[in-house]
Amino acid sequence: MCELLTEAACADSLGRYLGDASVCAPNPCPTYYLKADGSGDFVTIQEAIDAASAGAIIELADGRYAGAGNKNLDFRGTTLTLRAESGDPDSCYIDCELAGRGLYFKSGEDSLTLVIGLGVRNGRLTGTQRGAGVACVGASPKLVDCRIIGNAGGIQGGGLYCENASPVLERTSLTGNASQFGGGIYAKGSRTAPGWVHLSGNLADVDGEGLFSASLVQIHLQRTILSGNCADGEGDEAYLFSPSSDLALTCSLVDDSGVEGAGGLLHLDGSDYDDPRFCAAQSCVAAPTIAGDYRVRTNSPALAENSVCAAQIGVFGAGCGALPTGACCLPSGGCALQEQAVCLGLGGTYSGDGVPCEIAGCSAGGACCLPTGACIAATPVTCAGSGGDYLGNNTVCAPYPCPAIVVRPDGSGDYATIQDALDACAPGTTIELAAGVFVGPGNRDLDFRGKAITLRSQAATPDLCVIDCQGSGRGAYFATGEGADSRLVGVTIAAGRVTGSGRGAGIACVGSSPHIENCVIVGGRADADGGAIYCLDSAPTLLGCTLAANRSARGGGLFVSGASLLRSNARSSGGIAPT
Repeated sequence: MCELLTEAACADSLGRYLGDASVCAPNPCPTYYLKADGSGDFVTIQEAIDAASAGAIIELADGRYAGAGNKNLDFRGTTLTLRAESGDPDSCYIDCELAGRGLYFKSGEDSLTLVIGLGVRNGRLTGTQRGAGVACVGASPKLVDCRIIGNAGGIQGGGLYCENASPVLERTSLTGNASQFGGGIYAKGSRTAPGWVHLSGNLADVDGEGLFSASLVQIHLQRTILSGNCADGEGDEAYLFSPSSDLALTCSLVDDSGVEGAGGLLHLDGSDYDDPRFCAAQSCVAAPTIAGDYRVRTNSPALAENSVCAAQIGVFGAGCGALPTGACCLPSGGCALQEQAVCLGLGGTYSGDGVPCEIAGCSAGGACCLPTGACIAATPVTCAGSGGDYLGNNTVCAPYPCPAIVVRPDGSGDYATIQDALDACAPGTTIELAAGVFVGPGNRDLDFRGKAITLRSQAATPDLCVIDCQGSGRGAYFATGEGADSRLVGVTIAAGRVTGSGRGAGIACVGSSPHIENCVIVGGRADADGGAIYCLDSAPTLLGCTLAANRSARGGGLFVSGASLLRSNARSSGGIAPT
């Protein structure tokens, strides 16, 4: 159909603008109409693609398109639109019948090549083949209102494989797909990638169930649900393989606990995680499968009226009512109104539908000091069962209620070196450094190994507690996804030295965001970047810190790349960056 519209209105309608002053008469928009039984203008979709000229529209009647010519579709670089007449991907779909893939873009197609309202299901590839549903190699088409479901693809990208490609995805879902790496999506060598998508119920035999991001990939997900995927290896929801693999989230529900790897994860506006409350999601271990109802309950945080950004998140809207709630006695003490499944998932005890907290009789909780030195919130019974010391109802762990592990410069403390204590202690532990100067192996190049541990000076002043690197190595290295619960407080790091391509002579943060407070970093020297602090794909918090007399090729005091500083009020003086 041809209409006279402005260029902007044409783009909003997913149309193709033919130029100023162009007219519809007699018929500038060639449209081919196909039926699943082959009785349309062409017998198969591939025949229509081969015959189409640039600007053509191929419209598909509802039905199941299968067999040769209706799968392994190659657009051959032609700028055209392939669309379902109804726009419903569950009613108009390509069935690969467990042999081959649905769509293959490899001839430089761009976002003017459109696929609208089409389903792609039951693709199967073997060996080292990639992209059983859709593959994009050096091509960046636009997929709108599509559903890629139940595909299983060789080594990479069960649903979608992207190599040096930046496809645009709008309101497109990938569910029930499987592969060795990236059950839902595998992306490699792309600077931009999918937008508004839904990834659930996908399976990876190795890493990156929902999404596997390889090198040089920057993905910005908007209004996206990434939940309910699983991997036999790392990254149930996403695996960010390289430090250059970045995932930014806007107005999305993404389960951070399933995002792993060396890359950076950044929450932008309106990004959070809560159970999407699917109506009847299919377990990811069943993939590849076309089963599962990923519509959401009326109390879902994905719906516009409930979401953190006042907009619908994910592709599917409401499809079922809310489940009843009741009092849930939490293992850490106290009570919350929860659905039964959510309560049990939190390790709580469900008191029954409709039971209010006021009559549930839940035990109060408080701080519990474990034998390891860690502090947890627990009930008296749970604390005793863990061998801990219960500090009383309504006590809290913050800031440091439990006796700390003590390390002394002469090695006579609870552990001989700081690193020994970091390695031995459990998350939640506070390690105190006695006054003095810490030197030698084990007292520099400190690695928290991803643990939520507080390392602080006993005297609470950096002048009295010094980590002296003696011109060999750095003070601390955060590179295992540490967050704000990994804390370094009240110490001086002096005379750090990293050579060659070394970065961050005082502290280096790579894909990690620790809390660094009231620290002094002085006399550091890095041959490359960050004489005092180096940050790559990180968002550390710096409070009350001083960086003085440090030196490097770039960023004598502080070097930041792909990173941000949260609540930073660090003071830098005397930093040198040679030109």
